[in-house]
Amino acid sequence: MSALLIKRVTRCVQKGMIFCSLFLYVVVGKTLMFLAPQTMETVLKSRFEMTGAQVPKFQYDDWGPTVFTFKFLWSVLQIMWLRLEDEAFLGQTAPNTPVVDMNGELHHIWDYFRGQRPLVLTFGSCT
Repeated sequence: MSALLIKRVTRCVQKGMIFCSLFLYVVVGKTLMFLAPQTMETVLKSRFEMTGAQVPKFQYDDWGPTVFTFKFLWSVLQIMWLRLEDEAFLGQTAPNTPVVDMNGELHHIWDYFRGQRPLVLTFGSCT
């Protein structure tokens, strides 16, 4: 019983630390966007270009203003909090990681198992 309590307290502390760091990120980002909008635009554009994503129709004006919003904070929090439950250990069962399908519905990887057939996951990018 005490091990379960320790695990729950640890998760709460982890979630609190994630929330605080992301909240600080958004507040500092919003402040810098207000004080030096051109500089922040340059910084964000350069960080986007460093990822190697070259999409000519995807302009800064489309995504830049959304980076330091509280909607952004909430969506990142949800993803990071879901990932706290994922633990993988060699030789153990894989975590039942939540995934979102093309319709935006939440599922879990184990939902896709069909009998004794193996499940193969491939990860890719369309950029």
